[in-house]
Amino acid sequence: MMQKYIGSDVTSMVTLPVIVFEPMTMLQKMAELMEYSYLLDQADACEDPYMRLVYATSWAISVYYAYQRTWKPFNPILGETYEMTNHGGITFLAEQISHHPPMSAGHAENEHFAYDVTSKLKTKFLGNSVDVYPIGRTRVTLKRDGVVLDLVPPPTKVHNLIFGRTWVDTLGEMIMTNLTTGDKAVLYFQPCGWFGAGRYEVDGYVYNAKQRAEKKESESNGHQFAPRWFDLMEEVSPTPWGDIELYQYNHKYSEHRAIVDTTSDTWNQEAAKSIPFNPWQYGMCL
Repeated sequence: MMQKYIGSDVTSMVTLPVIVFEPMTMLQKMAELMEYSYLLDQADACEDPYMRLVYATSWAISVYYAYQRTWKPFNPILGETYEMTNHGGITFLAEQISHHPPMSAGHAENEHFAYDVTSKLKTKFLGNSVDVYPIGRTRVTLKRDGVVLDLVPPPTKVHNLIFGRTWVDTLGEMIMTNLTTGDKAVLYFQPCGWFGAGRYEVDGYVYNAKQRAEKKESESNGHQFAPRWFDLMEEVSPTPWGDIELYQYNHKYSEHRAIVDTTSDTWNQEAAKSIPFNPWQYGMCL
């Protein structure tokens, strides 16, 4: 039965057994990128524009240690939100802004940087493997100098979906562009060869680029659902796998949170507790 899906985008077409899922949603998985956010703090404090890109790209690749978990997170329901607070002084908020196709938007901020992402995945089913293409836009604004960084992550391939031990390989280019100066960092993830040769190897360089990416005007999306904490922007972001509509944090959640925190009927301070951030809490030991 699966042969009819070969070559297709199976992001929301195939029903999967619950055994392949981990007990967290995609919104929670998006927050894992904040584990080593102190690298962005160092990028903001750095005077050298090229070392600033080095720190920023180091932060961008740090999340791939968690991507080796082969369980799939659950798809959030439309309008679902996830908030992570007091993680190294960072507040992270994500919301599911579209159900078909699945799309999420996220925002994180501290005194050094502001992080905004509109995330959408495109897949290509190949039988016993699937290619995953990250169609989205990731922007980081370093507050000291107002530098804006744009991140284009590489695609990922999941092997042995049906037969064999499932494993994940990331291959291709990751591009971090300084939209303020035109500088650019390019990292190349080596594809895994026979007996694991080349796996986890990343080569990269930083160079001065003169041209900036052109922005296109957004077409009408026709969505009836309106996210609460993110607004649709008047631009789209071109990626190697297609254009994506962009959403921006509208700062309304801060007002909502202030009301919730001051209303005893809706927020019980005695019942509140802190949960340590641990991306490996659902891992398996073999």
